[in-house]
Amino acid sequence: MKILTIFGTRPEAIKLSPVLDKLSSTPQVESFICTTGQHRDLLDEMLSFFKIVPAYDLNLMRYNQRPEDIIAASLTRLERVIQDVKPDWILVQGDTVTVLAASLAAFFKKIKLAHIEAGLRSYDKFSPFPEETNRRLVSHMTDLHFAPTLQAKKNLLAENIPEKNILVTGNTAIDNILNVCQKIKQKKLLVKKIQKKFPFLNKKRRLILATIHRRENFGKKLENVAKAFITITRKNHDSQIILPVHPNPNVRIPLTQFLQKSAIYLVQPLDYPSFIYLMDSAYLLMTDSGGIQEEATALGKPVLILRDVTERPEIVEARIGLLTGTNQSRIVKTALRLLNDQKTYQSIARKVNIFGDGLASQRIVSGLLGKKVKEFEPF
Repeated sequence: MKILTIFGTRPEAIKLSPVLDKLSSTPQVESFICTTGQHRDLLDEMLSFFKIVPAYDLNLMRYNQRPEDIIAASLTRLERVIQDVKPDWILVQGDTVTVLAASLAAFFKKIKLAHIEAGLRSYDKFSPFPEETNRRLVSHMTDLHFAPTLQAKKNLLAENIPEKNILVTGNTAIDNILNVCQKIKQKKLLVKKIQKKFPFLNKKRRLILATIHRRENFGKKLENVAKAFITITRKNHDSQIILPVHPNPNVRIPLTQFLQKSAIYLVQPLDYPSFIYLMDSAYLLMTDSGGIQEEATALGKPVLILRDVTERPEIVEARIGLLTGTNQSRIVKTALRLLNDQKTYQSIARKVNIFGDGLASQRIVSGLLGKKVKEFEPF
């Protein structure tokens, strides 16, 4: 069986790495990897860390690129890749523009499509933008849906996707973070090397790790979040915020302008082990990222979700994730409550397996091979 996996961004590489490992060690599978290079530098670091070697690299990234640029450039080049490989399945993960382009390419060539992390919905087509609409479109071109949770499966069923085409697997993000955390803890020299990168951090102060990069948060919303970060550090001197700055100029330029003279530690995008180390060391996470919401549950870290809606309602229902949106006063009030009220913090800071048990990749490969699979159930 020939399986062509197509991806283009750092989060896709992270979540696909355990699946690619399983595929490469499965005798019945001939695995081919194609990257669009939608995120060039961020992606390359992941390819190196996970030792992923693409057979095809479209190298599409351009400065300040638009979603439509990626789709237009991808389609004709992916057609050539598909003609060369002649895959039985095309495998995609998530909801990026690369995923939409690859799904269209599979549809046009009548190749079966398998979608990892299928069924996530915010029910707001502009939040996250363009991801919410990307994944809705992809679902109706997909032949085999790997839903991470029961809620995701219910979302697909509500859209008249046949139940026989849906498999609840858990999320591969959990497979990955459990594996990486174990490796980091086993390598003391690596831990020391990572710690040396952050000599400015005060071990006596509680660490807040923050990220923000969503298109729907560009502009005034980004400014509100930056002001909230400044207020938090001014009102709670026992805390410190570190913020890896996304390279997108719509994020990097305004954040640098707003925060360069503040007490916030702005750093370049981090390699994956360093980021996971900081996440595991943090007292609190603040993010608009979807993947970090998932990873937080495995690490037992409370997370302030800097979005108005989330397609991962399980984390809100479990009271590990708190939706603050980009409202400055709400972000400040929620963060200070967790920093100042230990009882509230302890009720939220706990590990739960609502998103996976570390076996998602195994279920996905078995599903592709047509084997009977016991679906993921949280416990």
